[in-house]
Amino acid sequence: MTIIRSLRIGLLTCSVLFFCPISIVFSQTIQAKKLDTPPVIDGSMNDDILKQITPIEEFRIAELETTVPDKTQIYIGYDDNALYVGFRCFQEKFQLIANQTRRDGSFKFEDHVAIYIDTYHDKIRTYCFGVNPLGTQLDDKQGDIGWDGVWSAAALIDETVWSVEMKIPYYILDLPEKTEQSWGLNLVRRHQSLDRTSTWADSGVNVSDANRFGTLENLSIIQKGTVKKYELTGYVSTKYDGTIESDVLFDRLSPHIGVDVSNKPNTSTRIIGTLFPDFSHIESEVQGIVLTDLEQRLTDRRPFFQEDGRIFRTPISLFYSRRIGEIDYGGKIIGKLENATYGFMNVRETKDKSHNTLLRGMWDLGNSSSVGVFGASKELKDSNNRSLSVDTRIRLPQAFNFIGNYAINWETD
Repeated sequence: MTIIRSLRIGLLTCSVLFFCPISIVFSQTIQAKKLDTPPVIDGSMNDDILKQITPIEEFRIAELETTVPDKTQIYIGYDDNALYVGFRCFQEKFQLIANQTRRDGSFKFEDHVAIYIDTYHDKIRTYCFGVNPLGTQLDDKQGDIGWDGVWSAAALIDETVWSVEMKIPYYILDLPEKTEQSWGLNLVRRHQSLDRTSTWADSGVNVSDANRFGTLENLSIIQKGTVKKYELTGYVSTKYDGTIESDVLFDRLSPHIGVDVSNKPNTSTRIIGTLFPDFSHIESEVQGIVLTDLEQRLTDRRPFFQEDGRIFRTPISLFYSRRIGEIDYGGKIIGKLENATYGFMNVRETKDKSHNTLLRGMWDLGNSSSVGVFGASKELKDSNNRSLSVDTRIRLPQAFNFIGNYAINWETD
């Protein structure tokens, strides 16, 4: 038996900039407005229902902590099924910079707007939904841009203003199991022609820092509208082999049948299963020239591994899903219970018939701090490889983070 132990302790910092103090005081709380009828998502911002909402206009430049030259108005409403967000951005048309038309493509060098929400208000788990003036959508869950939620958006460009409307259904979000809710919130607009970013919350340059989000209050959500019970996807494919000597066409075909199923029994739990999945259609990540003998960690775009895969990450990387090849079946459950987040996954590989099992638990300590445990096992007929670890993340003053991780690995032949 071989045993390997690892210990990692780190102190992560963020850049701290100092400017002359400017006294600008904005409210960090928004009262959500419940809508009787949902607005039409066409980017026009002409719905009469929007007149019931008081627009949010208090924005500041993140880099300079001063007011914004280009005015922005934001309307936020909700009903029993979704959150609705409208952005009206005042700006001359010729100043707009927008070229991205691919979903989840980079908005780094162009105008766009975004909403960040922390549904548990625990300052740890966030969603981002962004749209540029062309109506291109970008989203991520806890920083994972590979996550693709089913939501709608539209944009419209006029001579002196461009606008965006979004509809974000509750069923794509993980929500607390209660009716009255408050979410962490930040609203962001990029002014590319000015090379500036404006925000509603006092977040500074790190607009996704949930510790500095404001609050969206007065949300009264009926739980029935937040759960999409079952999703079932089936697929059939076949492979033609021209090397087989046969006059019968079907002898040269190799059919493949598979199915994916997802169940969300409540607002905070998700169960995912797959049987004989076909990953051949998944786009591979483009690699450049690699001049190193170290293993390259690439994004796993296979839906089964991508969905909520972030929970299985630890400071010392003990699991890399791309080491798992084709699988016969797999299942996992991800959920949150009060201040505890848990995850379990098991898959069987096709090639060696091994079982790969993961177990993860994390407990929130408040103020973006947490402690967690992780276990991983690869079980073969005559051998196994197992790992255990304990990790912690402690939020310190001035945006410092203390991260510690102790891991042990052993294997038998």
